[in-house]
Amino acid sequence: MRLPDVGALGQRAPIRARQGFVRADTESAGLALAQVGATVGKVGGELADQQERRDATDEVFRARRALNDWELARIHDPEKGAAATSGTDAFGVGKAVLTDFDKEVAKVGEGLKTSRGQQAFNELVTSRRNQLGEWATGHELRARKVVEQADFEADLSSMQDRAVRMATMPADSPESALQRDMVARAEISLGQQRIVEFLKRKGMPDSVVTESVKDFGTKAHAGVVESLLASRDTAGAQAYLKANEGAMGDKEVARLKGRMSEAVSLGKAQVGASEVVDQGLTGQAALDAIRSKFKDDPTTQERAVHEVKVRLAEKDAAKTADRKQLSNGCH
Repeated sequence: MRLPDVGALGQRAPIRARQGFVRADTESAGLALAQVGATVGKVGGELADQQERRDATDEVFRARRALNDWELARIHDPEKGAAATSGTDAFGVGKAVLTDFDKEVAKVGEGLKTSRGQQAFNELVTSRRNQLGEWATGHELRARKVVEQADFEADLSSMQDRAVRMATMPADSPESALQRDMVARAEISLGQQRIVEFLKRKGMPDSVVTESVKDFGTKAHAGVVESLLASRDTAGAQAYLKANEGAMGDKEVARLKGRMSEAVSLGKAQVGASEVVDQGLTGQAALDAIRSKFKDDPTTQERAVHEVKVRLAEKDAAKTADRKQLSNGCH
């Protein structure tokens, strides 16, 4: 076999010069890895921070819900809540509510695990505590005003009632009558002092204080006069009114004087009617006699005629009852 001609194989490609050895860039690679690590660490930190924020938010809302439930029961329960207290039961409610609130805060705060949650909860507690304090203070203040007003009115009523009782006690002599009237006036004066103290404390102007004192005096003295008239102590009522009308309103004095005139007239009519009937007069004769007796006083005359008719009717009814009883006894 014939070997091919070397020349026919074509010209040999030139031999390339050997390239030098390429060194790895380890410094750049290290920086790149460091950047990747930093990025991964940053992402990891952000994720952890986000998770902590979510955890903090969740636990704060749980804590807030617990405080809401406590507030609903402790404050707003219609039967046992602090808002249901009134009168003297509401005194000191502010201190009691805040003490219980602090206890509940300590209990709820034990469930907080994150610093963010604790910080947010503390801010919530401060705000809520201030709100409760303001509410409790206002609630107690309103209750105190109601109690003070009720006590004030009860005091005045008690003093007025005692003045009436003292003034209508039986008097054995002019001296004892004077003494009882002095006690009644002293009781009324004490009531007026109570009015001044109460209204001044409330900051009322002097004009209101003066008017209130005068109104109470008028009402109290009038009550005494009316009571004396009701007990048919007309003379005592006249004496009391004369001694105290300067401390009363003009309209009430005029009204009482009218009542006094009616009482005097009625008293005269009753006495006159008794005298006529006791004389044994009956029918028209009795009526003529009573009319003649009060011919110069038409008002008293009218009352006296009525009294005579009532007494005659009562006598006739008694006679009829006696005859009926006698008749029944005979059978």
